[in-house]
Amino acid sequence: MAVFNRAPHPNAAKVYLNWLLSKEAQTTYARATSYISSRLDVPTDHTFDWRVPVPGAIKTYDPKAMETKERLLAFLEEVFPR
Repeated sequence: MAVFNRAPHPNAAKVYLNWLLSKEAQTTYARATSYISSRLDVPTDHTFDWRVPVPGAIKTYDPKAMETKERLLAFLEEVFPR
């Protein structure tokens, strides 16, 4: 999300963002797109169980996970050469 500098109605963007991040809007957006909201109070009954994050699970976009992925891919290339 971005807000323009010197917008004609700068408070309108603040009001919209406030609404967009509300539980009601996040629930509507999540149901329409089948995404999972980062808000913990937004229901997840609209999607598959495997898409719902498990507390304590490894996040694949974490720098440590990316480093592990690179080492794993190198190992797999060694074990299963093309």
